[in-house]
Amino acid sequence: MVVYRTVKAPNDLALHTCALSLCEPAREASPSEIIMKSGHGRLILRDGMDVPLDYCMAALKEGARRHGSLIGDLSKIDAGEFAYTIRYVPADDDEFTLLVTTFHDNYLTFVSDVVQSGYPHEEPERS
Repeated sequence: MVVYRTVKAPNDLALHTCALSLCEPAREASPSEIIMKSGHGRLILRDGMDVPLDYCMAALKEGARRHGSLIGDLSKIDAGEFAYTIRYVPADDDEFTLLVTTFHDNYLTFVSDVVQSGYPHEEPERS
């Protein structure tokens, strides 16, 4: 399922459309289980600096799985910051950690609540 939402960028520079898709391995989420949100918040970098950014995201009603876009001026942030998990604090919701999937000077896309699949890593026995 793909959900489209148009949000106004900061400083009225342009309109951005977020194309967000949600799926689970076993089944597709029904529209009644998906919440589309947009608003304002702050991106908290590893050094504690916070950057005000607008958000457009989709979330499942149950659980913390979310993904979407953050929109604002990212030009002064070192690209290396995006290699790590980052905290985001929406003005009207709980803080969550996110993983950046793509970024540009004025937006980034993210996923949160990433669960790695596969077997747990076990160290081999040493003889």
